[in-house]
Amino acid sequence: MRQVKLSNGEVIVVKPITRGQIRALEPLGITPAGIMGGITSENYATVFDAVVATQVSVESMEALALPDYRALFDAVFAETWGKKEEEKNLLTPGPTAQAGSN
Repeated sequence: MRQVKLSNGEVIVVKPITRGQIRALEPLGITPAGIMGGITSENYATVFDAVVATQVSVESMEALALPDYRALFDAVFAETWGKKEEEKNLLTPGPTAQAGSN
């Protein structure tokens, strides 16, 4: 689990979105594989609100500073679907990939 420290000092423990939540969010393009179809200018606020609302109440969300709101969205997304830089089994160049190797 991730933690997001808000600008007011409060710490929110971020949990991954559950399968049931994803099913409820499917009309917005949120699937087990991530956000399909991308975030557009038409659905941007709706998708962000829906994802952040999986962690905090709508009333609490309305009081969030914009950087806190964005940090929560990013943390939920990373906790649910991961971040590429956190992948454990990424292919990395080995000794044969170094210059001068045959």
